[in-house]
Amino acid sequence: MFQADGSSTLTDTDQLAKTMRRLRIFVLTASIVGGWCLSSVLHAQGGPQASKPTAKPATAVLQPSEVAEIGLRATVAISGETASGKQVSGAGFLVEPTGVIVTNLHVIEGLKNAIVTLPNGDAYDRVKIRAYDERKDIAVIQIPGFNLPILSLGDSDRVKPGESTMLIGHPLGLTASITAGIVSAIRPVDGFRVFQTDAAASPGNSGGPDCRADTPLSILGIDTTRLMLYSGVMSDFFRLHPPASCCAGVH
Repeated sequence: MFQADGSSTLTDTDQLAKTMRRLRIFVLTASIVGGWCLSSVLHAQGGPQASKPTAKPATAVLQPSEVAEIGLRATVAISGETASGKQVSGAGFLVEPTGVIVTNLHVIEGLKNAIVTLPNGDAYDRVKIRAYDERKDIAVIQIPGFNLPILSLGDSDRVKPGESTMLIGHPLGLTASITAGIVSAIRPVDGFRVFQTDAAASPGNSGGPDCRADTPLSILGIDTTRLMLYSGVMSDFFRLHPPASCCAGVH
């Protein structure tokens, strides 16, 4: 607006427009500077999608002495005599605190009497056969126990060759023995898959647990010699074990 003397003055509208222009310049400048700062920060951190890799929790692995301490508490000795007078011995392991035991069928088959001995020396001569699978050489028996230590059946379907394994049993009458090895292969025998391991075993190991040294301790399979006969190969260098998952259908 012009005055009579030719000078000009700002009206309220002009003043407001000028203020708005300054405000727009300030907002634009702040946006540019802020965007540059944010870009610098993101670039330093590896971009907007970058995030620190999440570490996969490591599975705790038991030491051999820990496997021995846990496994031996629930591994039993089984002995008896057949009708022909033959002495038989083997192993088994408790899976229920009420005295349910998994072992090999050939360990108890044909016995006229059987004795199950716990690690603490308690012996039971009242042994009941609950179930068995002849083809897989698995038997489930029971003694009149109460609050007994047990071992858990592991997820044997996820076992891979190269994994560590430990056998517990009573080879050649040497009670409470442990040997270690690896899963050498997984192969079919007589229509189902078995684990091949190189852990040393002898007569008396049959029926004993094949342990995985993870926390908590779990059972991957059951040691047996009968499957070696089925496969047509007898060797001192490897054993074949039906997986623990076979017990689920029998148990």
